[in-house]
Amino acid sequence: MMTQAPTKSRRCIAVVLIVALGLLSTRSNMRILTNSRIDDASLNKTATKTASPVGSEMVVAESDRMAAHVKASSFSQQREEEQQKQVNDTRTQERNQSIPQQHQSQSQSRFAYLFLLGAVDPTDNGYRGYLLNTWIAAYLLRLGGSKADIILMLQFANGTPKEELTSLEQHITADLGIQIRMLSTPSVKMTFASVVMEKLRIFQLTEYERVIFFDGDAFPYCSMDYLFEESVKPAPLTTKRIIMDNFIQNGRNSPMNAGMFMVKPEEGDWEQLQAIIRDRDLVNGTTFDTQYGWGHRIGNNEGWDSHRQSNQAHW
Repeated sequence: MMTQAPTKSRRCIAVVLIVALGLLSTRSNMRILTNSRIDDASLNKTATKTASPVGSEMVVAESDRMAAHVKASSFSQQREEEQQKQVNDTRTQERNQSIPQQHQSQSQSRFAYLFLLGAVDPTDNGYRGYLLNTWIAAYLLRLGGSKADIILMLQFANGTPKEELTSLEQHITADLGIQIRMLSTPSVKMTFASVVMEKLRIFQLTEYERVIFFDGDAFPYCSMDYLFEESVKPAPLTTKRIIMDNFIQNGRNSPMNAGMFMVKPEEGDWEQLQAIIRDRDLVNGTTFDTQYGWGHRIGNNEGWDSHRQSNQAHW
């Protein structure tokens, strides 16, 4: 019995040691696990702290990149607008160069083109078609290189509420270099015949050597300045000039086409015409004739003899 007691005691001690070692091992493992968790948490925390500035920098970088893109786009758009503006300015300059600058109010030319716009009523748009035609004709003349003055005689109808063109019409007329000369408003209602008679006012333009009259519906295809130049050339000794001082074309049924003609206005011509209309009597005793009008009867030696061919009058 005495020999077995120590054996039992040793066994108990061994068991206790084993249990203690087990507990120590468990605690050690728990400590390691705890330390590992702490290290992981610290690592995550550190990583979070480390990643946070990087993420912020990435956001800032992306924001800067977008701002740079927007700035580049804005610069590109601004550059395109400037280039387009330069193109438009160039086109405008070329167009302006193709048409000579507006003439001064005082005549700078020996020659002139005359247009007439009569019986104008601002409350009725009927006159605007002829005004537009005058603009186009003036543009074509300038485009063809004409250096002559362009004059528009403007006469308003009796009883109109106002006697002026709209501001836009005045602006366009001035830009085309057209000089407006106002005629007095008649005291009675105007007729077609009375408007036609106003064409005789071409003889009032004595400051010019030659004047070409155009109806409002006449469109010159080019500059007609060559007619001016040819008519003022010195007459050759052996032959006649191609264009005389007064250039008048015949019509189908009349000796004169009033839609386009050229005259040499001289002092006294207008007064003589007024006397013919006023007195209705010429030196030779003739008066107004329904066939020959206010003028004298045409003689055979004047080149205006009328004859019939194929039911058409030739002069």
